[in-house]
Amino acid sequence: MDFRGGGAPKNNAPVRFLALLSKVLSKQFLFPKASFTLAEVLTTLGIIGIVAAMTMPALIAKHKKVVLVTRLKKVYSVTSNAIMLSEAENGFIKYWDFGTEYSRDNLKRVVDTYLKPYFKTISTVESKTDNGSYNTYGFTLSDGTTLLFSLDGSINSGKSPATIMILADFKGRKASNNKKDLDYSRDNFEMEISKYRGKLRFFTWASQPYASTYTREELINHSKYGCNPSIPKYHRYNCGALIQYDGWKILEDYPW
Repeated sequence: MDFRGGGAPKNNAPVRFLALLSKVLSKQFLFPKASFTLAEVLTTLGIIGIVAAMTMPALIAKHKKVVLVTRLKKVYSVTSNAIMLSEAENGFIKYWDFGTEYSRDNLKRVVDTYLKPYFKTISTVESKTDNGSYNTYGFTLSDGTTLLFSLDGSINSGKSPATIMILADFKGRKASNNKKDLDYSRDNFEMEISKYRGKLRFFTWASQPYASTYTREELINHSKYGCNPSIPKYHRYNCGALIQYDGWKILEDYPW
């Protein structure tokens, strides 16, 4: 208000309103904020799509490798624990009664006595035929992994069974009769327990069958059972041992 001259107070509201309006208009219209055009947005989205298409396969493959190693390590640990519990009740493996036959009845007796009670199973898996040492019998674990067992001999035992072969099948198949359906680098891994070694290990072929010591190069380059791309998937028996040898990792030279 202005009291000069003794007159009525002067109202400056219209002046202040016009000044404020001028400031608002100058900010919104004279100096507008920066924005993207539709073409720029579409170009950016296109670039993001190209980058995603280039990187997603590698990320998915890496995730699958992690899942595989985690599952393989778990089934190896679960099987090791089951054997340890069995030994606590039944004595060391070298004292287990493997019988003298490779029949399904004898295999079932061995598995039901020394192994099955110490696993958490959800179903039993039985092979359809009785045709010798590759006859299988087993069960499915709670995570869907199937363990298929068979009896095998040993270079130290003559003709009687001395080894229990354990095929871990991550696809949950009911039998392993068709070997060419198996992939020993991704879905299937062979383990074994022997009277003469006394502990669980991955089945390996190196300088000789059932090798107790081996190098990484032997695991990869074995002419028939090596873990490399030139070997058929159903013959890559050494892949489980290679993953374990590499510290439970899948390295760059693994045949993925």
